[in-house]
Amino acid sequence: MKDKMPMFVPIPRPALALGLFVLAAAAPALPVQAATQEEFLAACLEVAGEDNIDLCTCKAEQAAQLVDAEMMDFIIIRMKDPAAFSEMVKAGDVPGKVIAKWPFYVRDSNGVCLAPDSEEG
Repeated sequence: MKDKMPMFVPIPRPALALGLFVLAAAAPALPVQAATQEEFLAACLEVAGEDNIDLCTCKAEQAAQLVDAEMMDFIIIRMKDPAAFSEMVKAGDVPGKVIAKWPFYVRDSNGVCLAPDSEEG
Protein backbone atom coordinates (compact mmCIF):
# COMPACT_ATOMS: atom_id res chain seq x y z
CA MET A 1 0.00 0.00 0.00
CA LYS A 2 1.43 3.34 -1.05
CA ASP A 3 1.67 6.21 1.41
CA LYS A 4 -0.75 8.94 0.56
CA MET A 5 0.92 12.18 -0.33
CA PRO A 6 -0.91 15.36 0.55
CA MET A 7 -2.65 16.85 -2.43
CA PHE A 8 -0.95 19.79 -3.98
CA VAL A 9 -3.21 22.31 -5.61
CA PRO A 10 -1.19 24.35 -8.06
CA ILE A 11 -1.75 28.10 -7.96
CA PRO A 12 -1.56 29.80 -11.35
CA ARG A 13 1.54 31.98 -11.54
CA PRO A 14 -0.32 35.21 -12.29
CA ALA A 15 -2.54 34.71 -9.24
CA LEU A 16 0.48 33.95 -7.06
CA ALA A 17 2.35 36.98 -8.35
CA LEU A 18 -0.67 39.22 -7.77
CA GLY A 19 -1.07 37.88 -4.24
CA LEU A 20 2.58 38.52 -3.42
CA PHE A 21 2.37 42.00 -4.92
CA VAL A 22 -0.69 42.85 -2.81
CA LEU A 23 1.06 41.57 0.32
CA ALA A 24 4.19 43.58 -0.41
CA ALA A 25 2.23 46.73 -1.17
CA ALA A 26 0.12 46.38 1.96
CA ALA A 27 3.11 45.92 4.27
CA PRO A 28 4.35 49.31 5.44
CA ALA A 29 8.04 50.08 5.46
CA LEU A 30 9.65 49.15 8.74
CA PRO A 31 9.59 52.20 10.98
CA VAL A 32 12.79 53.22 12.63
CA GLN A 33 12.77 52.05 16.23
CA ALA A 34 12.79 54.70 18.97
CA ALA A 35 15.97 53.21 20.43
CA THR A 36 17.69 53.65 17.08
CA GLN A 37 16.53 57.27 16.90
CA GLU A 38 17.94 57.82 20.38
CA GLU A 39 21.21 56.19 19.29
CA PHE A 40 21.29 58.53 16.27
CA LEU A 41 20.80 61.53 18.58
CA ALA A 42 23.58 60.36 20.92
CA ALA A 43 26.00 59.79 18.03
CA CYS A 44 25.16 63.17 16.52
CA LEU A 45 25.70 64.98 19.82
CA GLU A 46 29.00 63.18 20.31
CA VAL A 47 30.20 64.41 16.91
CA ALA A 48 28.56 67.85 16.76
CA GLY A 49 28.74 68.75 20.45
CA GLU A 50 26.10 69.15 23.13
CA ASP A 51 25.38 72.74 22.08
CA ASN A 52 23.97 71.39 18.78
CA ILE A 53 21.01 69.67 20.44
CA ASP A 54 18.48 71.40 18.17
CA LEU A 55 20.30 70.35 14.99
CA CYS A 56 20.82 66.78 16.19
CA THR A 57 17.22 66.43 17.36
CA CYS A 58 15.97 67.67 14.00
CA LYS A 59 18.34 65.37 12.07
CA ALA A 60 17.24 62.39 14.21
CA GLU A 61 13.57 63.17 13.57
CA GLN A 62 14.18 63.58 9.85
CA ALA A 63 16.18 60.37 9.65
CA ALA A 64 13.31 58.52 11.32
CA GLN A 65 10.98 59.82 8.60
CA LEU A 66 13.30 59.49 5.61
CA VAL A 67 15.17 56.20 6.05
CA ASP A 68 14.54 52.64 7.12
CA ALA A 69 16.19 50.94 10.09
CA GLU A 70 18.96 49.44 7.95
CA MET A 71 20.03 52.79 6.57
CA MET A 72 19.72 54.41 10.00
CA ASP A 73 22.25 51.89 11.30
CA PHE A 74 24.70 52.84 8.55
CA ILE A 75 24.22 56.57 9.21
CA ILE A 76 25.05 55.97 12.87
CA ILE A 77 28.11 53.91 11.92
CA ARG A 78 29.22 56.75 9.62
CA MET A 79 28.88 59.34 12.39
CA LYS A 80 30.74 57.22 14.94
CA ASP A 81 33.62 56.13 12.69
CA PRO A 82 33.84 57.70 9.22
CA ALA A 83 37.01 55.79 8.30
CA ALA A 84 35.46 52.43 9.18
CA PHE A 85 32.36 53.34 7.19
CA SER A 86 34.48 54.25 4.15
CA GLU A 87 36.21 50.89 4.39
CA MET A 88 32.81 49.17 4.56
CA VAL A 89 31.76 50.98 1.38
CA LYS A 90 34.99 50.01 -0.38
CA ALA A 91 34.59 46.38 0.74
CA GLY A 92 31.02 46.28 -0.59
CA ASP A 93 29.53 45.81 2.88
CA VAL A 94 27.09 48.70 2.49
CA PRO A 95 24.08 47.77 0.32
CA GLY A 96 23.77 49.61 -2.98
CA LYS A 97 20.29 50.83 -2.09
CA VAL A 98 21.69 52.56 1.02
CA ILE A 99 24.45 54.22 -1.02
CA ALA A 100 21.91 55.29 -3.66
CA LYS A 101 19.56 56.86 -1.07
CA TRP A 102 22.32 58.59 0.92
CA PRO A 103 22.48 61.89 -1.01
CA PHE A 104 18.69 62.23 -0.91
CA TYR A 105 18.67 61.72 2.86
CA VAL A 106 21.39 64.37 3.27
CA ARG A 107 19.63 66.84 0.95
CA ASP A 108 16.18 66.35 2.46
CA SER A 109 17.25 66.38 6.11
CA ASN A 110 19.56 69.36 5.62
CA GLY A 111 16.76 71.19 3.81
CA VAL A 112 14.64 70.95 6.94
CA CYS A 113 17.27 71.14 9.68
CA LEU A 114 19.83 73.67 8.46
CA ALA A 115 18.96 77.36 8.50
CA PRO A 116 19.26 78.94 5.06
CA ASP A 117 22.41 80.99 4.65
CA SER A 118 21.40 84.50 5.68
CA GLU A 119 24.51 86.13 4.23
CA GLU A 120 24.09 87.86 0.93
CA GLY A 121 27.10 88.27 -1.23
